[in-house]
Amino acid sequence: MGGIDPCKTKSGERRKVPYYDVYGTSDAAAFANVPKSTVYRAIRLGQLTPLPDKYGPATIAHAELVRWMDTRDFPVPQNKQPDPPKPKQVLMPLTPVKAARLMDVDVKTIMAAIDGHALEATGPDRRSLKIAHAALDTWDRNGRPMWVRQPEPVAYGVRLLVGGLVADNELSAKAVADAAERMGLPRTITHSMIRGDLAHASVTALTCLAGVLDQMLGRTLGLEELIEVWRPEGRP
Repeated sequence: MGGIDPCKTKSGERRKVPYYDVYGTSDAAAFANVPKSTVYRAIRLGQLTPLPDKYGPATIAHAELVRWMDTRDFPVPQNKQPDPPKPKQVLMPLTPVKAARLMDVDVKTIMAAIDGHALEATGPDRRSLKIAHAALDTWDRNGRPMWVRQPEPVAYGVRLLVGGLVADNELSAKAVADAAERMGLPRTITHSMIRGDLAHASVTALTCLAGVLDQMLGRTLGLEELIEVWRPEGRP
């Protein structure tokens, strides 16, 4: 158990510490009973592999932490299973970044699934999206699809309304996509809605596109009409 920063647990000592599914570096150091510098050095040397996450501090899965402790011959605390999350933690919705961390995927994958209606999320805009644990579990059980095909009559309606507005007013699809991109709407989504492809359509996207067309045409299109075409028969 030697080294520059050895484990502080004595031989035969029994320790009980909180177990988690995922640890920050401080919790990982407390679990292993080593200085935090030991954890950082293990990560830097590739001996301890953190979860892929470009949007926050390093996090380490429980199994990976135990594996590393075994290779260093550090005694593992006596608890056998991770402590169950508190009810409040289960009920609290997740941000896309936290959902990506929980599913061990890139946050872009989560956002693509939301845009494709394969993963349900709520929020007034893309920066405030929240994902319920139940919705994330359903998405995971369904094989983590990236999009759900919308009914053809709905796609036809959007193609007539959105695509028709662009064509009837002799607007360039490229110009519309450029303007929408400046407002935060990806070009691929704008072009797909002009064609009537709803793989990535959403109320948020239609709201943005309606605002762009309002500015380009100098008049109000009627956002309610756009949304009702996309959401027939009261569908959320």
